[in-house]
Amino acid sequence: MNGHAPAKIALISNGPSAELFDTYPREMFDTVIGVNWVVERWLCDWWAFCDYTTFLQYTPLADDQGRIPRIFAKWRSLRKIAGLAPKQQNRVAAITCLCTHESIIAPCDTSPAWNATSGTAGLGLAWNLRGVDVYAFGADMHGISDHTGRDNEASRHPVRWREELERWQEITQAIEAYGGRVHRIIE
Repeated sequence: MNGHAPAKIALISNGPSAELFDTYPREMFDTVIGVNWVVERWLCDWWAFCDYTTFLQYTPLADDQGRIPRIFAKWRSLRKIAGLAPKQQNRVAAITCLCTHESIIAPCDTSPAWNATSGTAGLGLAWNLRGVDVYAFGADMHGISDHTGRDNEASRHPVRWREELERWQEITQAIEAYGGRVHRIIE
């Protein structure tokens, strides 16, 4: 970012509709936030995740200067990365990190629940960046399949989607309160 709030933000989450990001020109967005493992598929400016194992399991695409996305994660996850995987410490040190509990403001009253899932944490980051137009791809919040076609009934179930959609709506209202808009691009 170049010191001003991004006007248009793409948020790419893990749902099947993430693929729709390919139908928009990348240049349309000032900032791209990738959630969890989508950073292996699309070049992102920010990488939002909750679970530290995401950092250990996935390797984000680097830009033409070798930089990977800035991390937006819970402080607890960053501590685990550094403590449980010493060989990863240099990788963490070389990345700009923004922790969800100390460096930013909660966008809605459900704090800290707003960052309980990576998708809503990514939307909370968009709120903190003051995106005017947030285009959310892959925020389907239904079904058991992700954008790669993998099924996961254990973490992708109706109770989770109901709770996540409630948090999503609260953060969307917070974005609308400062004049922004959230566009869920889903099939």
